[in-house]
Amino acid sequence: MNQHKKHRKHVFVSMPIQGSILARCAGYWVVYHIFLWHVMFCYAFLRYQGELAAGAPPQTFLELYGNFARQHYSMLVCCVAVLPVLAWDLVLYTHHIAGPLVRVRNDLLRLSRDESVSPIRLRKGDLMHEVVDAFNLFIEHLDSTKPKQAVTAISDESATLEEIHELQSEVNSRLTSTSDAKMDQILLNTEEKWG
Repeated sequence: MNQHKKHRKHVFVSMPIQGSILARCAGYWVVYHIFLWHVMFCYAFLRYQGELAAGAPPQTFLELYGNFARQHYSMLVCCVAVLPVLAWDLVLYTHHIAGPLVRVRNDLLRLSRDESVSPIRLRKGDLMHEVVDAFNLFIEHLDSTKPKQAVTAISDESATLEEIHELQSEVNSRLTSTSDAKMDQILLNTEEKWG
């Protein structure tokens, strides 16, 4: 239980869940900014074509691209500066998904080891309500069937004990009757011999 509380104090609780979402969003962020940068460059190139037709001095493609980069480098600086803020917010948000899922996974592992598990209570802002609610219903079902299983097990044990006692009684009575019959036979043999 303490280990569970310790894990929920950390914001990054699941590399497979949060790490994959963070990596996917970082990929989208990179693709978006590369696309945006080149769309802006295409717009600048078209504008340059108009200026060239109006008599502006010609430039090579590399000169044109270099001039564009010098004019718009602040956009790249802003993109890179905002990335850690977006990443941190995404980690905080995914914590509201990963936290409940990690708790459900840990409780399922406890159940597989026949340990007792209490219903999960979500924290403020946590998502995955449907999954946690279904898990809690399952826990309630398990708790409600445990006494019935115990009663069934006790009644099965009682029936088995009764059968054992009956068998013991039958064996004892046969042993007693067999030993009485043998004693009678021995007495008869003895009387005949000495008799």
